[in-house]
Amino acid sequence: MILIVPAPEQYDSYLSFATENGLGFEIQDLMFPAVMDDEQKVKELLSLYEKAPVVSLHGPFIDLNFSGGDKKVFDITKERIETCASYCNFLGAKKMVLHSCFFTVSPKEDPLYEIWSRTAAELLCGIAEKYDITLCIENVIDRDPDIIKRMVETADHPKVRVCLDVGHANFSMAGIDTWMKALGQYIVHFHLHDNKGYYDEHLAAGDGTVEWKRFFDLEKRLDGDSDMLLEVRSLESTKRSFEFLKDYV
Repeated sequence: MILIVPAPEQYDSYLSFATENGLGFEIQDLMFPAVMDDEQKVKELLSLYEKAPVVSLHGPFIDLNFSGGDKKVFDITKERIETCASYCNFLGAKKMVLHSCFFTVSPKEDPLYEIWSRTAAELLCGIAEKYDITLCIENVIDRDPDIIKRMVETADHPKVRVCLDVGHANFSMAGIDTWMKALGQYIVHFHLHDNKGYYDEHLAAGDGTVEWKRFFDLEKRLDGDSDMLLEVRSLESTKRSFEFLKDYV
């Protein structure tokens, strides 16, 4: 299914576009600490989206850490993710996207990779089972697929899977072929947007250097039916991305 990110201030316009084209929503307003700590704002957003076609939520990521090196940081990481998981249950969303939150520049022989994978796997499996949702681990500043693959393989759980962000892969150190080959069997969700290959611009599809034909050639080889989010910054860019990608999807 094709998904879009609604803006609360233009909710009716986004809903109209989604309804006309059979699209779903990924909600990205509820992941920010300032929102999560504002009970009134959370109530307003949950009320706004309660009857919307919500398929997935983007979970919290700011300052979070799966490694457990600092127990207080780990505890707030767990609390934030579980809070957002409860929003998924309320809105009927079956997926939540989470960043890998892995920031090390250490060599892959560093024990931190193993510690991180094991700690993250335990945390993610527990939350996926408790809230009956699929957690989709997204590449963001990850240089290559290694840590995400380790996390998912260590979890070995049908509800701990991958969200491949094609725009983020475009400015990583690995090409789209490498990302798809390494993670393809675990991918159940995609984020689609464009950039010029240097940083995270979230341009409309076709406005940057992403090799869309190559991506969709690889995507068609995967088993299963993944959701695809048009993760751009305006309704106009959403519409242009939708038109651009029609020939591929």
